[in-house]
Amino acid sequence: MKCFVCGEILRGQYFFYEEQPICEQDYKRRAEKCSECSEPIIGTVYTLDGKNFCEEHYMGKCDACPKCGEQITGHMVRTNNAVFHSKCFTCVACNKDLSHDQFILDENKTIYCTEDWAKKKAYRCTTCKRAIVPAEGQTNAPRLRALGKDYHPDCFKCEDCGLLLDTRKKGRECYPHKDHIFCLKCNRKKFSSDEESSDNDEN
Repeated sequence: MKCFVCGEILRGQYFFYEEQPICEQDYKRRAEKCSECSEPIIGTVYTLDGKNFCEEHYMGKCDACPKCGEQITGHMVRTNNAVFHSKCFTCVACNKDLSHDQFILDENKTIYCTEDWAKKKAYRCTTCKRAIVPAEGQTNAPRLRALGKDYHPDCFKCEDCGLLLDTRKKGRECYPHKDHIFCLKCNRKKFSSDEESSDNDEN
């Protein structure tokens, strides 16, 4: 086995250049130079922004994926603010692949599908704690607001007896008391107990 350039017999370590055997000295003369350290690149040549790099300096220039924290090589998805591994470009909530779908990237470079972003940013029901979002096939979500709090219409109930409250229906009106919602009957009970407590304190 001889170097195809100088004809020297190859012993120990040798290389291939354009699929032909070559000695180390001639390989280094012909090999691509790293744009960072100017040393001949032995092994894989990495290209970034039109420049060639050795593995060490290529890895140093690679972006870290915001999702897994590992440096990115190979296939990637680039957004205006970040670069992700293709396999990491998924919704943080439902793990849906978003490489060919609409997505939202928040200020922390966390990715959401549009549905889960809506849930994250949606009002939360005070009673059930779930997001108030449109039902499937709908564009708007009905929401009741009382005492600075938000409710699903089906969750707007008297806090004592559980009666579904609706100001449009007689007997189901909301009668708040001390930042809580009650029906008329339970509201009167609260007032009565408060008055009794007040009388006892005075005595």
